[in-house]
Amino acid sequence: MASIPVLEAEGLRLGAVTGTMGVERHRITLIGQTAHAGATPFHLRRDTTMAAARMGLRFREIALRRDVLCTVGAFAVSPGVATVVNGRTEFSIDCRNLDSDKLVGAVVEMIEAAKSIAVDENVEFTNEVIWQIPPMPFHPDLVDKAEEIVGALTDAPKRMPSGPLHDAAEMARAGIPTIMFFTPSINGLSHTHIEDTAEDDLALGIEAFGRMVEHLIGWVGSDVQG
Repeated sequence: MASIPVLEAEGLRLGAVTGTMGVERHRITLIGQTAHAGATPFHLRRDTTMAAARMGLRFREIALRRDVLCTVGAFAVSPGVATVVNGRTEFSIDCRNLDSDKLVGAVVEMIEAAKSIAVDENVEFTNEVIWQIPPMPFHPDLVDKAEEIVGALTDAPKRMPSGPLHDAAEMARAGIPTIMFFTPSINGLSHTHIEDTAEDDLALGIEAFGRMVEHLIGWVGSDVQG
């Protein structure tokens, strides 16, 4: 079991996981010109940090419009001095979605937008793919059953994708029929060192697992798997 803030935000105690999102992780590097903050007017600056800031805001707009998650997680500037226009800025983007076409389409639009901003800000632009992994949907029959179990236990059937990656995704990728349940984390915080889940919600998740195991005992040997 794991969780993302969605369950707590919606006041739900259990969710059936449809699969793990695909990930596109890139590193963007901008090269401009280091210059003194007092001696260089705005129109003469090649400020990589301002260019990066514009890109980050543009990425968020694209992500919201396309319903894709996008995070600027790493951000490094050089020389990083209060009185200097930064001549180099490097940052990462991490984009995620359960739909591969939607994910790739968003990233392509983001990179094109970044190139346009780089031209407008008179800075050099390079993009490096750090890591890619495709979405991994879980077995549809098991997702249906998990949703049924969630509905039976909570009167609120809920399907949801997993943005974080899990070992379950590698099991599914290996051809093993896979399913997950989510329970809510306290304050909506998961995948952090302060993650915690109420005991009643853990018990509910265990009950869901138990019902799924009972179902799988009869399901494994059937022709349903194909």
